[in-house]
Amino acid sequence: MLDNNSYAVVSYGWNEVDRFIDAWRNAGFRIIGHFVFYEKYASNSGMNKKHMAYRHECAYLLAKGCPQPYEVLPGVMGWNYVGNKFHPTPKPVGLLLKLIKAFCLIGGTALKSFVGSGFTAMACVKSQIFDYLGYELDGNYFNIAIKKA
Repeated sequence: MLDNNSYAVVSYGWNEVDRFIDAWRNAGFRIIGHFVFYEKYASNSGMNKKHMAYRHECAYLLAKGCPQPYEVLPGVMGWNYVGNKFHPTPKPVGLLLKLIKAFCLIGGTALKSFVGSGFTAMACVKSQIFDYLGYELDGNYFNIAIKKA
């Protein structure tokens, strides 16, 4: 789905990063950057805090070809809790829109695997510039996202 000379911003499960990296490389992506999004709360607060409280999310910046960003973003950015109790790692619409505007072609389509709570779709709708295509395997998250559309 990704055209040549374009980006992908992909969040991942840190405990499976080797599998993700292998899959991305096998699909023809190059890793060209890494984002850390720090949080004021622990996303695993209701779960077993065996070794540490998770107060950040990460994403890789991937590329095919040699794309140029519309804006160069910092590798570390903060975000505020969005109040979503239905998903463990909801991303704020404003942050997602910033990423989309920096790395998606104007009038292009933001592709989102694992739709989650639908915030990427909301960012695209809010922009009135970008189209959106997403997929979700978990029926609960799919239904949550549909209600927001």
